[in-house]
Amino acid sequence: MNVWTLLFAAVAAGTLECGRRRLRGTTLTAAWWWGVAAMTAALAAACATTSEAERNLPSPIAHLALVLSLAPGVAVLGAKRPQHHAWQWIVLTLVVVLGLPAFEATMLRAGAPIVLHPARAGFILVLMLVTLGNYLPTRQAPAAMSFAAGQVLLLARYLPSLASRYGTESATAPLALWTFALVAAALVAWLPRRVSRWDRLWLDFRDAYGVVWALRVADRFNAANRANGRSAQITWRRAHGGPAGEPDPASQHVLRMLLLRFVSPAWLDERGSG
Repeated sequence: MNVWTLLFAAVAAGTLECGRRRLRGTTLTAAWWWGVAAMTAALAAACATTSEAERNLPSPIAHLALVLSLAPGVAVLGAKRPQHHAWQWIVLTLVVVLGLPAFEATMLRAGAPIVLHPARAGFILVLMLVTLGNYLPTRQAPAAMSFAAGQVLLLARYLPSLASRYGTESATAPLALWTFALVAAALVAWLPRRVSRWDRLWLDFRDAYGVVWALRVADRFNAANRANGRSAQITWRRAHGGPAGEPDPASQHVLRMLLLRFVSPAWLDERGSG
């Protein structure tokens, strides 16, 4: 383990611990654990001692890191109570199926290079793009792009024409990019917002859960208010109140009930919605 790998590991561990505390009470805890697994596999791949000729080839550990890196984004897509626990079995199944080449290279064809079928590689690329697209319109865009860049480096190892360009440090590069993504995500979450308490509540949820769930919650909130003749509504950038400038009590109750499918009452109260 070189100095840079040790530094990335220490920074990632500290940032992940801070993230765990911030996500306490939300349905994103499972995604956090999948992220820990992916970072652990990336660290193992960076620490693995291989020959000069093998460093740019796909190894079982690096392949596992790539597959595990898909799990957090997929876990977010099912992060709504009460199905968020059962959804993790789907995520686990996905990891097992996509990770089969690593198992085959280790147990059945020891020493043989990992071969990734174009269909499987295409599916991995689609999942990468789905996760990136889910966070690209939010304040977590820099973190999402850095994380996706690390995934691309691992996926590119299956393309000899691209793998040869990354040099002998290519095993460490994904770890570095993912560590930067963690730091960027933490900084964005910690940056103060000069907005109302209801805007902060909405924007914190939007940036944590991404486009898929944010649009779903906004659509249900707006539909409920229109049906009941209330003027409060949610747009992508803020939670618009009524004439008083803040959602009326009935609208506040609707928003709380919608968000409680994802977060705890304590998470809501911490952001001043109580």
